[in-house]
Amino acid sequence: MMIAPSYDDERIAAVRRYGLLDAATDSDLDRIVKLAQTLLGSESAAISLIDRDRQFFISRRGIAEAETPRQTSFCTHTIRAAGPMVVDDAEHDPRFANNPFVLDTPKVRFYAGVPLASSDAYPLGALCVFDPNPRSVTPDQLSSLENLAALAIHHLELRRQASIDTLTGTLNRATILRVAELEIADAEKHQTNLAVLMVDLDHFKTINDTYGHGTGDAVLASVGRLLESTIRKSDYVGRYGGEEFCMILPGVSAELAFSIASRVRATIEDMTIEAEGHRLTITASIGIAMLHERNGPTVTLLSAADRALYAAKRKGRNCVVFAYQMV
Repeated sequence: MMIAPSYDDERIAAVRRYGLLDAATDSDLDRIVKLAQTLLGSESAAISLIDRDRQFFISRRGIAEAETPRQTSFCTHTIRAAGPMVVDDAEHDPRFANNPFVLDTPKVRFYAGVPLASSDAYPLGALCVFDPNPRSVTPDQLSSLENLAALAIHHLELRRQASIDTLTGTLNRATILRVAELEIADAEKHQTNLAVLMVDLDHFKTINDTYGHGTGDAVLASVGRLLESTIRKSDYVGRYGGEEFCMILPGVSAELAFSIASRVRATIEDMTIEAEGHRLTITASIGIAMLHERNGPTVTLLSAADRALYAAKRKGRNCVVFAYQMV
């Protein structure tokens, strides 16, 4: 049975599509954080990304840790707000009075944060400042923080382009592999289902050889758009290599994974692609691996789906094969 994605599932998927969790520091974001720290006269400042169970600081000043638990994060409250969140004295705020970061080092008393919303309106994290002394902010200071937050999200959107395969519009290989690691870790921790689908276009080399690479590129772009249109906002699709795509479907049963794969296969078969004066049809072979069918690292699950894909090729192509059917 499918677990319907929550709003937070969709928001987390939006965060992970940026490919920035655990990324190296960024000099432009560092400048924004330094400006926030200076303009608000704060001891510490950061840009946070809020993942499922943790807060990751993609840029920080005056903060030792690169990440902290989400449950104790001030910024997790900020992303629920419609606008800036200001806490003049955390000791007197019931949301934070017993927070370990208030009771112990760094003994946060003052906090101000502005949510960073993606282009599709999901709050990814926050630009924030905080101090060990209670205080307030002026309207001008808060306006400055909002302006800096706008600069930060603009830069994050530019950074996101590095996670996209420019031809198909899907995630690139590096990002889909990182997403797979994160989603598999979540599914194992929370004991939920997860399916990996490998989708490969049949006889794609013949299209390139017969009609040229321009037509082949148009076919890949069309399939990429189709796959993006079939997934939920909490799912992922990326170009795994060449004419092969990888789909990550959290929270789906084996039955639903097969239904989705079958629908994808049939839709690809039924589509007509017009490119460079040609009208083409194409088919796809699909391999499926379920998380509960294996014990091992991420690459093992993806490899199982890949082996199932090539079993589908051997069966005559244009079909769906489960990894467990090969045992």
